[in-house]
Amino acid sequence: MASFDKKLALFHWLLCQFGAEEFVQLKKILSNDDLIGFDEENSTLFSHELSEHLKASQSPISKEMLSSYDANIVRHWKKITKKRNSSGHVLYPLYFQYLSMLFTEYYLDRYFAGKEGLCDELNQFLEEEFNKRLPKAEAILPFAERDLNKLAVWIATGGGKTLIMHVNILQFQHYLKKAHKRLPF
Repeated sequence: MASFDKKLALFHWLLCQFGAEEFVQLKKILSNDDLIGFDEENSTLFSHELSEHLKASQSPISKEMLSSYDANIVRHWKKITKKRNSSGHVLYPLYFQYLSMLFTEYYLDRYFAGKEGLCDELNQFLEEEFNKRLPKAEAILPFAERDLNKLAVWIATGGGKTLIMHVNILQFQHYLKKAHKRLPF
């Protein structure tokens, strides 16, 4: 029986989009404590390291896309940490928090750009790559478009999920507005 983390199809698709087969590859690139913070241009230091990796791995994510996602993350992060940071201690995202927000950026960008295409790509990934790793009885069923409106964050207790959730709300609002859409309620 495959472990729970091996059954997270969307997570593994996102890893592939970011040029990695396993999370540990991205961790190795970004977990250096010297990368925590923002540069003078308000980019994360993570983005500089990740940009080199994406180029070398021939990821579908361009340097421009990464810069745009990174700018959104920094803007949203600063907004939600403004009051906390006013005490003098500045709170920066850690590598795993950053990756969570970055994966959400990419997913929402793709979702609002065309969920039909996203659904097709995810199902192709399931068929050609993901399900081959699992025992046949545990294969993941194809995605339907209605399945794509749910995301979950899997981070250890005390890992900052509440902060990330607040950023995720701002990310969703950004992409909703960018797509000129409104919530149905």
